[in-house]
Amino acid sequence: MKTKIYLLVLIILIVGCASLNQSQADQYYQQAINFSNQGNNTAALNAVTNAIEKNPNANYYLLRARLYSKLNKSDLAKADYQYLLGGTESNNLQLKAEYTNFLCDSGNYNTAIYFFSMLDNTSIKSTNPAKFYDNFANCLVKAGKDDNAIDIYTKALSYDNAPFSSYAGISSLYAKQRNFPVANYYAQLYSGPDTNDSLQMKIKALSNLIANSNYSDQDKLKSQLATLNSRYAQLAGSPASQAELNNNVAASQVAVKPNNNLINKPSIVNNNVAVNGPGSSVAKQAGSPANSDRMPPSFQMTNIKADNDTPATQSASVSNDTNTVHFSARSARLAAIEGRVRTDSKGRNYIIVAASDTVYSISQATKTSINTLTKLNNIVNNKIEVGQVLYLN
Repeated sequence: MKTKIYLLVLIILIVGCASLNQSQADQYYQQAINFSNQGNNTAALNAVTNAIEKNPNANYYLLRARLYSKLNKSDLAKADYQYLLGGTESNNLQLKAEYTNFLCDSGNYNTAIYFFSMLDNTSIKSTNPAKFYDNFANCLVKAGKDDNAIDIYTKALSYDNAPFSSYAGISSLYAKQRNFPVANYYAQLYSGPDTNDSLQMKIKALSNLIANSNYSDQDKLKSQLATLNSRYAQLAGSPASQAELNNNVAASQVAVKPNNNLINKPSIVNNNVAVNGPGSSVAKQAGSPANSDRMPPSFQMTNIKADNDTPATQSASVSNDTNTVHFSARSARLAAIEGRVRTDSKGRNYIIVAASDTVYSISQATKTSINTLTKLNNIVNNKIEVGQVLYLN
């Protein structure tokens, strides 16, 4: 009888201690959150560590990992992330995505790229695919894999909610390759609200195009540049003179000798990033298209036509006969192209080319890479004919 009483008392004490520890842990955790919201990450780290000592919990470890990362203690943050992913959170795709971004931010580029490639085959990107591909591309840029980054930025831009950083990123990379018409195309394609960054991107891209080309309609381009400068001055809220703005633009321009043949093919790139595992490099695949194949055709002597009331969901199409970039409603236009996709008796999807179609627009509408389209249909220099059957798989 006494033995049973002792056991009962012991159980009560154990349960009571556990409840007390949980209560104290929750208090420390709340303190950590409060400190973190106040920007006091060191105090937050101490509090959440106390919470973990009282009662280990996945949420506590996750907060500590994030705090370690903010305090540039990458090794300790990595240890906490790996502890979680090696235990109860091994199937948590959201956590894997966060860990992947952490790896890239902390300089572990090859491992991060490997995980991005793995996550691309999961459902994690379905919640916000544009942001997923933007993060992926930004990591490739940090790793110095510019051609691969352009491919992934292109995927991000196939979605209506692509973030500004995707437009800025791909425009910057094409400018780096001296493809100023394409850099300007993507910069002006951004139709979000005016900000200092977005207007600076557009001004810089258009200025580089004017300075490094022999366009016949320089006056029109300069007029567009003046409009952008005026919008920038209004946004800044200061009476900045035109000369001051031009000086700022000139300082940021890429100085290159004017060249009529700006669309070059400096290298072979792949459309699907191939990685062999952590520590490996991104492999290029033979036969992949050069960078000019990732853009709408006929950019030489292009006249940019854009109204100030362009809707936020608009994109650009290219007319092959007029060499003119027109802004049209992206969602409606791409949906119309996608609606023309048919399936033959062998189960292959195909589309019949219409007058306004380009390889680029078909690629975006059908989510089929330009690399795949050109290989399957033996397309050369992005030239397609009205009535031509293009297979998609």
